[in-house]
Amino acid sequence: MKLSVRVKTGKHTAKVERIDVTHYEVHVTARPEKGRANTAVLRALARHLDIASSRLRVISGHTSQSKIVEIY
Repeated sequence: MKLSVRVKTGKHTAKVERIDVTHYEVHVTARPEKGRANTAVLRALARHLDIASSRLRVISGHTSQSKIVEIY
C-alpha cells in the first residue's frame, strides 16, 4: 500500500493528520538534515498506524515535502 504524505519540518510538536485513506500530513520536530526528518516521519507514521517503522519506506520524495511512503 502506498501513502501520499505532506511533511512539515521544524514544528514544536509532532503530529499526524489523516486527510483521507491514503493521504496524510505529518508534522515533525526534526529539521531536514542528514535524513533526520525522513526518519522522524516514518516513526510518527508507524506510531499512528500501529505498525513497526521497519515496515515503512520512502519510495519517492526523499528531499521533498511531498513523499510517497510504502507499507510492506
